Amino acid sequence: MADWTAFVAGCLSSGTMLLSACALLIVPIAAWAVIRSLVPMLHRMDADSLWQAPLAAAAAVVPGGLLLALGVAALASGFHSPCLETPQGRMLFAIVWTALAVSLLRAVVRTGRRHRESRSFIAASRASSGRLFAAAQRVGIAARELPDPVAFCALAGILHPVVVVSSGTVAELNDAELDAALLHERGHARRGDQVIAAVLTFLVDLLPLPATDLVVLYRQAREVAADQHALREASACDLAAALLAFARGQRTVAHTAALPGETGMRHRLQLLLREPVPAAIALHRRFIVVSILAVVTGAGLVPAGASTLLAVPCDHQPVAMHART
Repeated sequence: MADWTAFVAGCLSSGTMLLSACALLIVPIAAWAVIRSLVPMLHRMDADSLWQAPLAAAAAVVPGGLLLALGVAALASGFHSPCLETPQGRMLFAIVWTALAVSLLRAVVRTGRRHRESRSFIAASRASSGRLFAAAQRVGIAARELPDPVAFCALAGILHPVVVVSSGTVAELNDAELDAALLHERGHARRGDQVIAAVLTFLVDLLPLPATDLVVLYRQAREVAADQHALREASACDLAAALLAFARGQRTVAHTAALPGETGMRHRLQLLLREPVPAAIALHRRFIVVSILAVVTGAGLVPAGASTLLAVPCDHQPVAMHART
């Protein structure tokens, strides 16, 4: 116990506690704790879905992103850390890197599984024809048809997204409703929701701290934002009819942005069918959330830069870092 006390005291006195691998134990968890204070404000941005969605996603990924950045910095400079001059430091370094390797492997495996599911989903579809082909041409988005009687429509793929529409959808929706559904998916594509979702799930998997509420909030807000994009060219009634048809199917696929969304169905229908009212957008909330996320990210990256700039060979480090026996 005395050796560990001396080790921690040495790290604190030499200023290396937040450098190299040591930062991996502190910074991401501290960033996560600060970001939790933003969750109530993000929920109050429900009238500002265009900003609520990306800000909720950013809040969810910052801790995992810092973990990844600090891990890279520790790999580049951690072997020169004065912490490694002690048995306790070497043990801590081994524990940290083992945990990081396990988390990274877990995130990669889960991402690979979701990507394979998405690719197999696209492979099961066929080139669009007839009414679907004509609707895709009118909207200006690539579409494929899935032989399935259940009404379903989703944007699948990451770098080259395509809308997958079931044959049941084509049979159930009229031309205006089909156009509205495709316009919604075009909104997802233009906002880059498929890319954001892939990064979001990877970084949340990388650092398994509670972030489900932020992920759900992002998914709800992105659906409302895509609805708003569709309403620039489609009627609210046509989009609501398509939404109800897809809600009966309730099918979701990894790395897709499906029109019904995972939650918030009633809220979306209320927004579509109520009388239009000016959105009460609070600009100060945008400013506060962006500012806090920027400060947390910047402060979290300081140890990565400092560990690279300050790392020197062990024989140049002060004696204070050596454990007392």
